[in-house]
Amino acid sequence: LSVFSLCSPSHNTRKESTVLNRLHIGHSHLTHSFILRKEEVPVCVACDVVLTVKHILIECADLLEIRKKYFEEKSLYSLFRNVIPEVIFDFLREIGVFYKI
Repeated sequence: LSVFSLCSPSHNTRKESTVLNRLHIGHSHLTHSFILRKEEVPVCVACDVVLTVKHILIECADLLEIRKKYFEEKSLYSLFRNVIPEVIFDFLREIGVFYKI
């Protein structure tokens, strides 16, 4: 598989491909950089739970209203199956984490 295999032809920027691939595997700088820094596991300030890709995209109650503007999927599987990447990217940009993924 190439780096761009998970992305449609309109997503050929390196950053978009990287973000989409990281979301698919569930690992991002935002959620996993603590390992390299030897810090505590990051916690969602609003929900007081471990910060994960799934939490950001599906579960966080604090992001519910913003998320509803873009999608209302209840699982990562349905999100990646039913929502085009541009919409996910727009959501991540609005909440200010696109470049932290």
